[in-house]
Formats: sequence, structure tokens, C-alpha cells
Amino acid sequence: MTPELDFYYTTLYPRCNITYSFLSSREGLIYPCHVIQLIVLPLQVLTFYVILKKTPMTMKSMKWPLLINHFWCSCVDLLFCSLVTPYLYIRIFGFICMGLLSYIGVSNLVQVILSVLSVFCKFL
Repeated sequence: MTPELDFYYTTLYPRCNITYSFLSSREGLIYPCHVIQLIVLPLQVLTFYVILKKTPMTMKSMKWPLLINHFWCSCVDLLFCSLVTPYLYIRIFGFICMGLLSYIGVSNLVQVILSVLSVFCKFL
């Protein structure tokens, strides 16, 4: 370390009033999103089953549009809750991706393109 940094860490840094809050940390966003996705995933699979196998005959014409819509909603949920998990900085209109795709090394540009495409497909 340089002498300036050494001086800073030994004299000035201990006097800083650092308040740590779990909710303002990145883990405060990542962990609840992953837990929510783990809870919702079985319900989404059950919904796929109900739409495919238990749709009444009177709703046969709406079966496939409903299935397609649920597929894209599930994809968006999976992306935003576990794969991409965007951390937004509202004041500067910035974000950083902190999901599983970032963990394995996928670039932010690819994650943004994937997220935008899935949201657009959801509304088609």
C-alpha cells in the first residue's frame, strides 16, 4: 500500500461512521429475489399443468394464448428474480446486473438484451 492509503486506513478510516444495513446492500436484493423465485417456481409449473391438462372444453380456444402468456410471464419472473436480478440506481438512471448470469460471467449487455426481449415478447 502507498503511504497515503496507509495513513488513511490507520487514522481517518476508523473515525468514519459506517452504518451497515442488510436492506441497502446487494445481498438485501439478491437473497429475497432468489427465495421468492424458489417459492414461485413450483406454482408456475403447476399452472402450466393446469392450463395444459385441466382446461375445460368451453375454453379450448383460449388455451394456447393463455399458455403462451403464462410462458412469457414465467420467463420474465425467472430472468428478473434469479438470472439477471437488476440493481437499480434511480438517481443516475443506472443499474448493474447481479444475478446468476453475472456470477458465471455473462456480460451485462447480453443480459440487458435478453431482459428487454423477454419483456417485449410478454406484451405481444
